[in-house]
Amino acid sequence: MEEFRIEKANLSPAAQTYLEPDTPANVKLLIARGTVPLPPRELVILQYHFQQDPDAEVRAESTQSLAGIPANILRTILGSDIPPAILDFFGHRLPGNRELLETLIINRRTPDETVAFLAASEKDEYILEMIANNQERVVRHSLIAREIFQSRHVPRTIKERLKGFLKTTFPVQGGEAGEKPPAIEPAQPAWGEPGTGLEPTVPDLAPPEAEMIDLEQKIAPPPLALETALPPVPVPPGQTPDHKTQVVEVEGEWNDMIDLAEEISKIKLPQELMEEGQREMNEEERKSLSTKLLTMTVSEKIKLALLGNKEARVLLIRDSNKMVSAAVVKSPKLQDDEIIKIAQMRNVADEILRIVAANKEWTKHYAVKKALVENPKTPVQSSFRFLSLLRDSDLKSIARSKNVPSAVQAQARRLVQQKEKPRGH
Repeated sequence: MEEFRIEKANLSPAAQTYLEPDTPANVKLLIARGTVPLPPRELVILQYHFQQDPDAEVRAESTQSLAGIPANILRTILGSDIPPAILDFFGHRLPGNRELLETLIINRRTPDETVAFLAASEKDEYILEMIANNQERVVRHSLIAREIFQSRHVPRTIKERLKGFLKTTFPVQGGEAGEKPPAIEPAQPAWGEPGTGLEPTVPDLAPPEAEMIDLEQKIAPPPLALETALPPVPVPPGQTPDHKTQVVEVEGEWNDMIDLAEEISKIKLPQELMEEGQREMNEEERKSLSTKLLTMTVSEKIKLALLGNKEARVLLIRDSNKMVSAAVVKSPKLQDDEIIKIAQMRNVADEILRIVAANKEWTKHYAVKKALVENPKTPVQSSFRFLSLLRDSDLKSIARSKNVPSAVQAQARRLVQQKEKPRGH
């Protein structure tokens, strides 16, 4: 795991004073025991830091305090912008605590390595499903997929769903050029829907030039006791069961998916296409970005569509390869305003509009329903579903519009006439 640091500027002036090299041991002990009036988040950061203190008593008291944090306070801490090293520290010490693990997993700052550890060590199907559903992490860190596919505690249905995502989203190995892409399926629930494990956006820490304090993880986590027994494989009559053979057969079933996940994780993307910008790109910058995209392979574009920034998604949604444009609407980073714009686009594939129309979370927004009905590229049956849900003024506008399919216009007229017909007739 990479070395994690915390920026001193992210602590209050009061907390910063306890980090000075000449801080007396008795003052550090007050911090270690949690008897200093500081916010819980800052106390935890300092206690974690003091686990590396030269004073043995300070180290022991700090460790004891971290182990005794009440669950309600710890849950708030695990959902905050606490340093990744601390999230990893707690990730190795929360076995079986569903509520706290759920908060930890959905925090964007939690290291992928920590989530991979939980995928290997957890037995709770709910937690394992959250991990498997987090497509952003799976694409970014192949060890997560490996642990999911190898775990005997993950139900087959979850493994099959993850397999389906990998196989339908990314081109098969060696078949990137010239092969017909698989049919686009309706989008999986957007991240942010209940139970999908979407991590909340956490504010970034201060700029890189701020003074840094090394918080490299140096505390060995408790030994992990993993069960290695595997379900028995039927043995033909007269033959002796061979445990090694059973292991190979059970694990080998998913080896192709593990290999695919590893290939995906090896795809390197330009950093400037990954970070969300603070401003809109100008035309020259957008042209430069378009030029870069022209040199990328299909797999690189798909990974960028899932993990890249908004500017990359704006360009990739119009890509001629339908697998690439479909990956954009699977991106966990997609925002509501982007969905509305996609629903309004008349230069995207109708399959993309069908995916948007099929997503119940997105179509809860009135603006999305209206945009889909007004878009002539939207499949007619999808438009019909939303016509009766439009406001009267918008329905009348559709009934008069020459920019929608005639069938949609005719159905809108019928609905208008029904609403205007006097009661009793």
